[in-house]
Amino acid sequence: QNGIIEEVIADVRLSFVTSEVRTLTATQLGNRHQTLLVDIPSSELMLHADAKLITGVIRELVENASFYSPDGAQITIRARQSYAHVQIEVEDHGHGIPKEDIAKLFHKFTRAANASNYKPAGTGMGLFICKGIVERAGGSIWIKSELNKGTTVFLTLPVS
Repeated sequence: QNGIIEEVIADVRLSFVTSEVRTLTATQLGNRHQTLLVDIPSSELMLHADAKLITGVIRELVENASFYSPDGAQITIRARQSYAHVQIEVEDHGHGIPKEDIAKLFHKFTRAANASNYKPAGTGMGLFICKGIVERAGGSIWIKSELNKGTTVFLTLPVS
């Protein structure tokens, strides 16, 4: 159909999404001896979103965390529910992002100044696409980072 992705908005268990992400990122994380810790309050926590698209967003964030973290690092997916939203965090203890680059990272074809040191082939489209998906689902996305200490990407999504 014209090459357009058709969204399927439905109730989806966050534990299903994180399980899919664990499977999809296992090889990359394993090759780098990295671990993925999933810390969610309940396997019953439900999102109201497109399962494939939200899985793609979380996968992108975990893969980014892997690329920009040293071998052996731990990456954490954490979630908490507040009222009508769930806040999801993907945290790493990697190389971090220069402060002046954080605000630009959600723009098309934009990468942090130090990004090519760790992932030479990036296009600068991943976070731009993630932002579009999250905002279209009624959520928001932002980043906190400190050089040489790590990065946490936060996103909120509506709960069902």
